[in-house]
Formats: sequence, structure tokens, C-alpha cells
Amino acid sequence: MHGLTTAAAVWESAAIGMAAGAGLLALAVVVVALHFISALAYSAVERQLTGRLHGTVRLHIVYDGGQGVLRELLRVCGRRKWHIYELDSAPLDVDRDQVGVTITLSGAKIIDATDALAGVAGVGAVLQAANEPE
Repeated sequence: MHGLTTAAAVWESAAIGMAAGAGLLALAVVVVALHFISALAYSAVERQLTGRLHGTVRLHIVYDGGQGVLRELLRVCGRRKWHIYELDSAPLDVDRDQVGVTITLSGAKIIDATDALAGVAGVGAVLQAANEPE
């Protein structure tokens, strides 16, 4: 269902506003705190379920800088309908004219990600990374 969380947030905002307007500030603060706790928990559960249902892969990619390679990598991911959960440009041990990124992908046929991304012109290496972000 699309828009369900948005609709719930609108109703929740109205309830918080009414509670604050009625002088029930403690109730308003508690509801806001519970909202953030549940939003964080939902996000964590969603990541776990997506990874288990569709598969997740975390890759280090080294490519030639300044040639639009990252744009092409993102295009390949979009065409294959892979979801990007992390894109980190943390410095890797690369040559001067190269750039290294870590990318976490999820989606159908994600097992093909290493070969598909290695086939992009300008990519020097695609290496399997640890499953947990550093």
C-alpha cells in the first residue's frame, strides 16, 4: 500500500497538535518520542526483511575518476531495479586517478551485481565487501 504511512503521519500530527493545544504537553511529547522510536524500528526491520527476501550485496568498486563512471553504475542499478541502500565514498587504497566507493544493493537477481557492474567501462575492480557497514 502506498501512502499509508503518510496518511498516518498526518493524523498523528493532528493528534499531537490537539494534545498540545489542550495543554496536554506530556502526552504530545510522549507521542512524538514514540513516533521516532517506531520510525527507527520500522526502518531497521524493513532493511532486514528486504535483505532476506531479495538478497543484499555490499561491494567495493574502484573506477576511473572524472569520466562519468559512477553515473553509469547508477544507471545500471536503475535499469535492473536494484535498490541502493548505501553509497559511501570512504577512501579506499586506490591509485591517484581512481575513485573508490562502497555500495550496498538489494533486489532481484542481485547475485549478478558483481559481473554487471564490472562490465561498465572505466571500472577497475568490483570486490565483495563485508556484510555489515563499518
